[in-house]
Amino acid sequence: MNSIAITTLLADDEDALRTFFDTARRPDIARAARDLAEAHRAAAAALEPAVLIARAFQAGQSTDGLLGALRHAASQVHEAASLSRDEIRALKEFTAQHREKHSEALRQSSSAMLGLEASAIPRLEKRIARYEADRKEHRERLIEAGIHSSDVDRAGLIRPRPEDRDEWIAEFDAARARVERLRAFSASGPLYDASHLLDGDLHQVV
Repeated sequence: MNSIAITTLLADDEDALRTFFDTARRPDIARAARDLAEAHRAAAAALEPAVLIARAFQAGQSTDGLLGALRHAASQVHEAASLSRDEIRALKEFTAQHREKHSEALRQSSSAMLGLEASAIPRLEKRIARYEADRKEHRERLIEAGIHSSDVDRAGLIRPRPEDRDEWIAEFDAARARVERLRAFSASGPLYDASHLLDGDLHQVV
């Protein structure tokens, strides 16, 4: 990939862009790229003028041509660095533009995740955890109210009911799955792939 790789990619069609960004988000790919960038920095930091002069001599450079060769090599490095900075700037601008384009959906996604994780999911967890204790307390209250224990058990008066717990567990699982979909959408920038979401995922959680 040459020094204008990012600029070329950003001008490509959306399918190619999605493939690129999906690939760049892969943990193994991202880690390998970070390692390579760090290796380049380490190699640059380790360079000494005497080493560069020795390399030029080994390449068959004459004494008279050495100064020009070193200056030309430095110019190429500066140009490559400038192109890299331009590409980084272009990528940041592209990312910012698309974040702004999807700002409302991202706001809704963040709000929904907050509502689910801070309110809905803990509330369901508490209901599920207290199911047996709440049934026991309700049974005791019914008996204290004068209903015979056998009638309480036989008539199915005790609340919450087993089907209530089943419903809470289903709601809990659905809420956790919804959070994962919202996270996947929010992490799919800068193009933000709405195919991660189901209808209603961005609705406010009350």
